[in-house]
Amino acid sequence: MAYDLHLVRTNDWLDAADVPVTKADVDALILSDAELSWSADYVDMQVDGEVKRFHLIDWKGEPFFWWYQDQIKFNSPDQSALIKLVRMAETLNAVVVGDDGEHYALVLLPNGDASVSHRQLQETEASTPTVLSKVRSFFKR
Repeated sequence: MAYDLHLVRTNDWLDAADVPVTKADVDALILSDAELSWSADYVDMQVDGEVKRFHLIDWKGEPFFWWYQDQIKFNSPDQSALIKLVRMAETLNAVVVGDDGEHYALVLLPNGDASVSHRQLQETEASTPTVLSKVRSFFKR
């Protein structure tokens, strides 16, 4: 099973529809970043009974990211692409969240290089309880 990272504007990726990253947001991001472009590759998905097409986002000419409804998704072991995703999130006033709720952040190393760290968001840091946090709390009992 694949593990996804989600560029979203909420603390929990399951709540992404509450404050979506829209296609217009992604269009603006792509226009502002010469390394990004809409890909010719796409995924057709059944959404609310109709088939919708979601294009991948190329980074340096290769498809790395996927805009899907209300977020940008990422699934790759490529560390430099993960760094790019976190930088994209900063530009979009968003965050990168893993399937298990951990948040990813950019870390600048002493030599000037960048890396990405992640941490589990504490329940008290979330502005409102999410469905996932409620389920986790239930099973922690």
